[in-house]
Amino acid sequence: KGMELVDPIIKNTCSKEDDVLRCEHVALLCVQDRPIDRPTMSDVVMMLGTELSIKQIPEEPAFTIDKSFVENVVTTHARYIYEQNFSPNELTISELTFR
Repeated sequence: KGMELVDPIIKNTCSKEDDVLRCEHVALLCVQDRPIDRPTMSDVVMMLGTELSIKQIPEEPAFTIDKSFVENVVTTHARYIYEQNFSPNELTISELTFR
C-alpha cells in the first residue's frame, strides 16, 4: 500500500517498493510529536543510504488532519468566498475598468 501514496508523476522513477517504504518510514520518524523522538539529519542520511532495516517504530505525528478539520476548513473557505463576493447589506459595488 505504500506505493499508493506516491505521486503519479514520480511513480515511474521509483525503482523498488522497498525504497518507497523506507522513505515513508523515515518521513514518519521525522514528524513525530516529541522532538526528542525525531532522528537527527545524520541518522536520516544513514537510514536512507543503507539497505539495513529500520528498527524504530514511529510514534504519533505532531500534526494530523481528521475529517472534522477538513470539513471546518472547507466551510470556512466557502464562507470567506461568499463574504468576498456579496455584501451583507445587498448593495452592489461596480468597478470601472478601462479599455
